[in-house]
Amino acid sequence: MLDGVVARADRALLRGRLAQVQIRTGDIEAALANAKLGKEECEQLEKTDPKSAKAQRDLALARSRYGEALLANGFAKDGLAEYEAGRELLQSLQTLDAESAAAKLELARGWEFTGDGRLALKDPQGAVDAFAKSVELRTDAEMKDKGSASVKRDLAVGLYKQADAYCAAGKPAPANELASKATKLLTGLAAANPGSGQAQRDIGLAYAKWGQVLAGDGRATGAVIVWQSSLDRFQKLADVDAGNVQAKEEEAAAWERLAGLHASLGSSDQALVSARRAVESWAALGQCADARTKAGQRRLALAMIRCGDINADVRQLTAASDWYTKALKEVEAMKADPLLGPVNDLANEKLTFLDAVKTGLSNPRNLRAQQYAAVRVAALRTVAALEVRADRVVNAALAADELAKVATTAADLFAAARTFAGCTAANRGTDSAKDDYAKSASELKRAVAAGFRDAAALTTPEWDAVRTRAAELDAVQKDLVARRAANNRSRRNRASLFPRPRVCRAA
Repeated sequence: MLDGVVARADRALLRGRLAQVQIRTGDIEAALANAKLGKEECEQLEKTDPKSAKAQRDLALARSRYGEALLANGFAKDGLAEYEAGRELLQSLQTLDAESAAAKLELARGWEFTGDGRLALKDPQGAVDAFAKSVELRTDAEMKDKGSASVKRDLAVGLYKQADAYCAAGKPAPANELASKATKLLTGLAAANPGSGQAQRDIGLAYAKWGQVLAGDGRATGAVIVWQSSLDRFQKLADVDAGNVQAKEEEAAAWERLAGLHASLGSSDQALVSARRAVESWAALGQCADARTKAGQRRLALAMIRCGDINADVRQLTAASDWYTKALKEVEAMKADPLLGPVNDLANEKLTFLDAVKTGLSNPRNLRAQQYAAVRVAALRTVAALEVRADRVVNAALAADELAKVATTAADLFAAARTFAGCTAANRGTDSAKDDYAKSASELKRAVAAGFRDAAALTTPEWDAVRTRAAELDAVQKDLVARRAANNRSRRNRASLFPRPRVCRAA
């Protein structure tokens, strides 16, 4: 009888592990089916012996894996519900054995899953709170077991996830502090074991995460430095072991990160080189039988789309169209697939968007046509940016006029304001400049009213031309700085009202 129960439990957990592999390969429907069967089997075993701690622990694990599969299939709300149900089981077990380090670490993982679910539901503050509980438990474990590399690594992962949540919430300062702590933990582990491939991989991932936080905080130079270091480490790992698919995947992802950052900085040549290297890396992986999975197809197609985006940003529209078409060919045979179908749709949307940009470059007013409704705002933003960069001021101002009429978000309104600022700078000393700077100031006020808060964005050169004509620009910038300072004080005050408990070292 006991052997039968053990066999059933092993089979149920095996289904969960299989589901995780299937998620990685892109077989997300099969993963959902296996994870569900595994959870149902664990539920039956727990009902048979409700006092069994092992049965409850197995069920918690099965529910988390089912939650992961639900998230992969786009069912974020249901996935979060499974994560929270699994965490509640772990909470009960930890309460029964409050001194158990293993129980605390299991509960920390449960809170981490809850944070993942909150992020999937676009609830960054809920994610911050969940990851904070996970970090608190792991910090306690790390202080009691200073020699454990696995505990330190888990703590670093938790810190990075909390940093991600802060970034999603638009709070780069605490994100940077957490990312710095996590990076210090992982570099310390690598220093203690310099020959470890895992330690070197950890540092590569650490720099990747830290660079993401720095980029989100507008610290582009620092982001380039740490992302380049991340790329270098993954390249070395891939060179040492030609069969290390994971290192090659991470190298390709590192090239993508650099491409996006170079594009945002206006470094067109470097962005194009990095984007091509990313595509080449994913394509090379796709030639390996083990890597030719639906997930691999998806990554390659998305890399092609990003390469098209970068070409579009530098006005190489024919090349952009070629990349979008290549991406479409990569996935169109499986457009009904739940993993590849959305990528097929995205590639088609990009081609429609590119057609809209071409139309807008000839005359932005033509984008009023109904056929461009879905991509109108994005196309106008792109046209405005391209025309300012090309010093085609009349068309840039016309695009900004059209954008201002349809924009509703703070980001879109600021894009219109910035375009008018660029036109003001290009038209210094002309009658056109008077009109442009007035529109720039007006759209900036609308952006602030809609929630725009990035005072640093007003320090770029084009705003100097507006500042000489519109004294209120300095007032707007000071107001934004004051608002940010007030938000920071409010956050510190809330933290002081609810201080986190001190963790005492064991005597």
